Amino acid sequence: MLLTSENQTLDSYAPGLRERLYGHGLLANEGAQSTAVADWSDTGGTSLIVPTALGGAGASAVDAVRFQTAIGAVAPSLAAATTMHHLSCATLFEAAEDASQEERDLIRALVEGGTVMASGFSEGSPGGSVFRPTMTARRDGDDYLLSGRKAPCSLSRSMSLLVASALVDDSERAVVLVFDGAEGLRREEFWKSPVLAAAESDALILDDVRVESDMVFLTSENDPDDVHEMTGYLWFG
Repeated sequence: MLLTSENQTLDSYAPGLRERLYGHGLLANEGAQSTAVADWSDTGGTSLIVPTALGGAGASAVDAVRFQTAIGAVAPSLAAATTMHHLSCATLFEAAEDASQEERDLIRALVEGGTVMASGFSEGSPGGSVFRPTMTARRDGDDYLLSGRKAPCSLSRSMSLLVASALVDDSERAVVLVFDGAEGLRREEFWKSPVLAAAESDALILDDVRVESDMVFLTSENDPDDVHEMTGYLWFG
C-alpha cells in the first residue's frame, strides 16, 4: 500500500494527526484559514526530532523524512512550514551539547511546552552563504538590540518563538531567541500566492527588539567551529 511506512511513522509520533488532516481535506488544509498547524502542534509534532534527553520524541532522520512525507501527501503547506520549525529545533538541541545546564533547562522547557518555532536563519542565495546572518544585534548594557527582516518566514502567525541568527556588533555570530509579542517585532503580508498559503509565510520585521543575554547563544562560546549550526542545516536538508 502506498505510504504505508510513512503513515505508520506519522501515527506513532503524532497520534490522531493523520485523521485530522484527512478529515479536513487537501483544500481546507491549504487554505488561508487552515487549522493544520494547530492540529500538528496539538498532537505532539513539535518535538519530533528533539532527543529524548531534552524532552523530545527522538525521531531518527529516516523517521523524520517519513513523517514529513506522510504530512506532505495531504497538507503540503504544513510539511513545508514545519521543516523550518525542525531546523530551529535542530540548531537548538545541537547547541545544547555545549550549553550550560541553565541553557539546557531552557531548551527542554521550550520543547516540553510544545513551542512552535519560526526560523529566522539566513536564506541561501547564489554566491552567498547561509552562515552570513541578515539580522544584526548590538549590545546595550546587559541586553542586546536585534534588528532585521525575514521574508518569507513560515509559521509567522502561529509561532511562539523566533529562532534567528544575527551578527553581533559587526564581529560575532549568534543564535538569538525572540518570543512572540516582543516590542519591536511585527508582521507584514508577504506570501500572496494561493499555493502553499497555509505555510503562513509572511514577513517578520524586527526593529531594536530587546533580547536578554540568556536568550543569545554566542558562537564563540557555544559553537566556535559552526558545527552545531551546520548540523542543524543537515537535519533541515
